[in-house]
Amino acid sequence: MKDPAYAPAHSGLAETELVAGTYGAIPNEEALARGKAAAARALQLDDRLASAHYALATIHTWYDWDWAGADREFRRGLELNPQDALGRNWHGGYLSLLGRHDEAIAEHERARELDPLSLIVNANLTRALYWARRYDEAIAQARKTLELDPDFGVALFWLEGSLRHAERIEDAVALRQSVASSERAQAIARTYQRGGFEALLREGGETFKKSGLFETAARCYAQAGDRDEAMALLEACAKRRCSNLVSLNVEPDFDGLRADPRFQTLLRQLGH
Repeated sequence: MKDPAYAPAHSGLAETELVAGTYGAIPNEEALARGKAAAARALQLDDRLASAHYALATIHTWYDWDWAGADREFRRGLELNPQDALGRNWHGGYLSLLGRHDEAIAEHERARELDPLSLIVNANLTRALYWARRYDEAIAQARKTLELDPDFGVALFWLEGSLRHAERIEDAVALRQSVASSERAQAIARTYQRGGFEALLREGGETFKKSGLFETAARCYAQAGDRDEAMALLEACAKRRCSNLVSLNVEPDFDGLRADPRFQTLLRQLGH
């Protein structure tokens, strides 16, 4: 860093660390430690830097599961700069995770108004609609996002989930094939023809499990009706404090597990 006393650089570093951890580019522990340190340094240099408060709020949400701390930092960020599109985008995610879906969608729409060409802002509006079970709207928003970039993986991910839960399984399978290599697309077709969508889910679960992506694997097993395997993976994920576990409260893939006492225990661990 050319100027260690430049607060926005530390804030930007904090944002980079937390996003890298969320998407699995670096381990959660590293993302948390480095992201927190960078945000704290930014605020030490300039306590009125809204982006640093937004970054710290997001760290509290996805890594600490500290809802009160997140609320405090989001409020401060909004007070200092309500025109920060990325900050409002993150605040929308926080509201979604608390189940405040209408407020979350409104916040994401404000973020999009501030930065209409942002891929992540547009994709996360899709996510908010998906978590709210407004699948047709989520599909439409995902397709709008993909008009900006047809290869944007985050939008494709939420589109596939929305198609599944809208019971458009054929479309979901076609989407998987469209983003795969020719060889993989043929394998998807064979698996689907042989065992239906459940076979694809179980195949995906095994692949993600071997890769250490336990929360993603648990989604597959939960959708395939294998509650015990899904719960075992989620419990292992809780021990690792996987950042994506924070969406347990709202993720449709886990709706079949909600009555399970083990699932309720996990929700309490997350502070819900």
